[in-house]
Amino acid sequence: MSEDACAAQATSIGRRMERGCGMTNCERIRNAVRPYSGQTLSSGKVVSLVLSMYASTNPTSIIPSDHSGPNPRSGRNYCSCSCSTTQVFTRSGGGYVVRGASDGINISAAPRSSREQAAASNSRHPAQFVAGADREVLVEALRRMKPSIRESSDRAWRRDAALRVIDCVLSFNRSYDSFVVPRLDRFERARAGVRTLGQLQGLMGIYPSAPAFVSRCLDYNDDARAVTLTKVVDWLVGVAGGGDYNAQMSNLKRWASGAKPEDHFKLGISGFGLGGFQYLRMLFGANTTKPDIHIQRYVASCVGHRVSDVQSLALLEAAAIDADVCLRDLDTTIWETSARRA
Repeated sequence: MSEDACAAQATSIGRRMERGCGMTNCERIRNAVRPYSGQTLSSGKVVSLVLSMYASTNPTSIIPSDHSGPNPRSGRNYCSCSCSTTQVFTRSGGGYVVRGASDGINISAAPRSSREQAAASNSRHPAQFVAGADREVLVEALRRMKPSIRESSDRAWRRDAALRVIDCVLSFNRSYDSFVVPRLDRFERARAGVRTLGQLQGLMGIYPSAPAFVSRCLDYNDDARAVTLTKVVDWLVGVAGGGDYNAQMSNLKRWASGAKPEDHFKLGISGFGLGGFQYLRMLFGANTTKPDIHIQRYVASCVGHRVSDVQSLALLEAAAIDADVCLRDLDTTIWETSARRA
């Protein structure tokens, strides 16, 4: 049966499944990972898949180990699926193997939604669940927009590594041109020797606290944001590694290109979510998008309904390839058109 025929057959139940109405977390997880039977998934991957299909799910409630049999230490079952024909996973080292029909799971218990069908057939984006109709509409919109997509000339993409990280964390819910850029420019003039993440970490360590550094060096009083900046810098210093500036930039660019959106769950940094993680990847050269309000509004205007950050990211990742456009340039074109014109 073709994808369109399957989607038509499952329209009503697919809508219910996409909303997750009346469904337990176990059912949501089972539906989300079904196309990956026999594959080993990380906890972060499972969370990303569930949120791609059921965006309203609380990420902290998605616990794969609860659906992979008894706890190895206590012997306790945390979900009724454990040790039954509907158990979702079996443990494999640090990951979780998705059980399939041959393992006793009743796969036919719930028909696939159109989003599941699209994901199962999309080998280029196996980790994303993309509604077929929305994707096609967005592809056509991107093709029409393609002649106007340009590489950004903004200085953000050429600043030193230390400035890029400050840019990323300061820009959350702030006016970029009137708030962030002046602070970056002043810091750049006053601290011209601070280029690497290690140098920035060292400078921050001189001050009695993270808020003190942010207040005195960036003219910004926000204790929570200061703590977030410190944690992001400390983590990214390890990514950059040693060596000279060029070697560290190569490491950061390699990380940005190889990272996945769901990797942000592994960091556990308060105040640093999917949007910030994706913007950081972009700042170090990744061909991706940050699902901020401007991106969500653009996708929603194309598909005709509201979309979450996860949904807009999944749709654009898939549609950009089909439309043969650079996703990073698409993001900056949309942002500069929307934010700066506003």
